[in-house]
Amino acid sequence: MDRNFERMMDMWADLLDEIGRAPSMTTQFRRPHRDVDVNEENGVLTITAEMAGIEEEAVDIEVSNRTVTIKGKSDRKDFDWSNTFAYDLDPESAEAAMVNGILDVTIAKLEKTSAVKVNVNE
Repeated sequence: MDRNFERMMDMWADLLDEIGRAPSMTTQFRRPHRDVDVNEENGVLTITAEMAGIEEEAVDIEVSNRTVTIKGKSDRKDFDWSNTFAYDLDPESAEAAMVNGILDVTIAKLEKTSAVKVNVNE
């Protein structure tokens, strides 16, 4: 697709999202949230999100076994990002810090457990 067309579709989708009426046809042109970087290294998932204009108190982060959801809202900006990963996460290990509008979330990946043989008692 032409780069200008992609940018135009992104702009339209952003505008329609803001007014809450995004038609489903625009979703095929949506790219991953461009304000979020996801990295996995040494068994740790790191999510960095640009949330300028949103106060720390207005940020909501939810971590389940495989899904991370980040939401934030201010008078001028709504932020909503969610991703389901192909591996298990340790929700108890999740930590977050926000400095100058940049949110960093770190979450440990759960190690796969090996199978255990169970004997049947007579």
